[in-house]
Amino acid sequence: MTGSAKELFPNRRKAVFFVSFVLTFQALTVLAEDAMSLEDEYLLPVEKKNSLFDLYNSRQQLPNMASHDAFSSMTSNVNDNLPYDINMMDIDIANNRQERAVEGCGDGIDQCSDPLLNNCTGPFARCIELDFGFECGCQEPYEWNTKAWTCVWKMYPFGNAASASAITGDDVTERLEVSAGIPFYRRKHTRIFIGSNGVVSFGRRYNPIVMEFPPDRRSVLCPYCADVDVSVTNTGSITYRLYDKNDANNDAQVGQVLQRASRDVETYTRAARFAASQVLIVTWYKVPKYGSDFPEIDYVTFQLVLVTDGETTYAMYIYNEMNWIPDWDPIVIGYGENWNSRTVSVSGTRGAYGRRNIGGSRGQSGFYIFRVGFVESYAQKCRNWFAGQVMEYYTNRFYYDDLPDCPCTVRRLRFDRRWRRIWGVTRNRLRCTTLNLNWNFYPMGKMCCYRNGIFVENGVNAGYAFRYHQWYSWAEHYVSDTLGKNYCCDRSNFCPLFHTIRPAGQCSRTSVFRQGGGFGDPHVATLDGKTFIFNGHGEYILINIAEVNMTFDLQARTGQADNG
Repeated sequence: MTGSAKELFPNRRKAVFFVSFVLTFQALTVLAEDAMSLEDEYLLPVEKKNSLFDLYNSRQQLPNMASHDAFSSMTSNVNDNLPYDINMMDIDIANNRQERAVEGCGDGIDQCSDPLLNNCTGPFARCIELDFGFECGCQEPYEWNTKAWTCVWKMYPFGNAASASAITGDDVTERLEVSAGIPFYRRKHTRIFIGSNGVVSFGRRYNPIVMEFPPDRRSVLCPYCADVDVSVTNTGSITYRLYDKNDANNDAQVGQVLQRASRDVETYTRAARFAASQVLIVTWYKVPKYGSDFPEIDYVTFQLVLVTDGETTYAMYIYNEMNWIPDWDPIVIGYGENWNSRTVSVSGTRGAYGRRNIGGSRGQSGFYIFRVGFVESYAQKCRNWFAGQVMEYYTNRFYYDDLPDCPCTVRRLRFDRRWRRIWGVTRNRLRCTTLNLNWNFYPMGKMCCYRNGIFVENGVNAGYAFRYHQWYSWAEHYVSDTLGKNYCCDRSNFCPLFHTIRPAGQCSRTSVFRQGGGFGDPHVATLDGKTFIFNGHGEYILINIAEVNMTFDLQARTGQADNG
């Protein structure tokens, strides 16, 4: 048999597969009470269904066959992760069970308790007893797949139902522009390429027939990188859509997708209070392998869900119907940037053929989730700075409240020697001053800012209290005050958070100085509130200050008024 296959068929694998398929079909005809056509094959459990196509590739001898010379030289390979044998009677019984479930015939028997009747199998499956028969269901987040006859991970919206864009053809790539950017590894990417061969790349177009891993000078996601050809099927499709939180008010589906993605990240990772801002969903639906002889049944369905909050990015790989006939062509499952890459255990092996070998994140079959990007934003830096300073503020809040109020206008500021002009901070008619280093408030300080001569109380241009005066210590002032202002106000929209612990305070319309003056004969009012009236003629000293570090004299001259 082996020799004749070589002569008649140059492609030995196709010849052997043809023989195995014919022998299997004959065995089913003998053992089953009713012949099962190829159209009914999809009713089998997924493990048994895949086994029909896996006879050659599993390298096992076919049991109970009249002739199996073609398989006599096969040996078992523990790395194949495929079924080792097939029991034809099990296939016949499973088919009868499924027909009962489909027909829903009720005979008063608790069919869910009967192992011969209940064929809702799998770790996440559950049997639901009905008045007439039963039905199969699944634990969340799985759903029952009647074709695969097992529980599969519930996919996100895709295709026409999600108003998604489509990719058609073989070995094609679509470019997606993301203005806000999506972090991947340590960079934000605004240009993303979606390849038909189960790959998504960042920055550069990349859609190889055979994936090289680790990727050289590439940034890629590989939910199921292989040679896909969607051009040969009428049922298969590749679709994608980007969901953005800014569109949530106009499309209810956007909010639902963002909420589910946030919930999945929180459930299956250690992220707490994760709020998705963008979700990219790419779906390969019933896509056949290139060169497949059975594209209508030899297909796979999988999905990439790329979710980010603007700082951290997670990639979820979801696998639904995985029906490719096992081959030697490698399938890559993983992600990477240059030589810093990661693949799952079945990547590159024949175990990647078939859904039951794929998945494992938090014990979830057919599902992976990876953290694939992190870019520390200034918003996050602001929150981190705030977390490090907030306790100190509330501990010393009394001292912050004791700092003097800023003068309400620049005019009053001119007569208040406690404040001084800051050099180099005059822009857009904005003038700022700082409190002179004062032993009454040591080592703290304060900044007051004015626009068009009027005090700015809040916002990006407002002043703020200093934990450490710059004249006390530039280093401590920079860490405790300047960085927070830069992160929260200048580079992000968290200025209110900054002013929570570095308040600008209120302004004061009163002056710290007493006023004096004179008029008429003259009438003189001194700084201590006394008044004098006299008709003197000559020169006088009105004010005399003699201190250790300062002397000041104010002289006045009086003369006779001109009657004319």
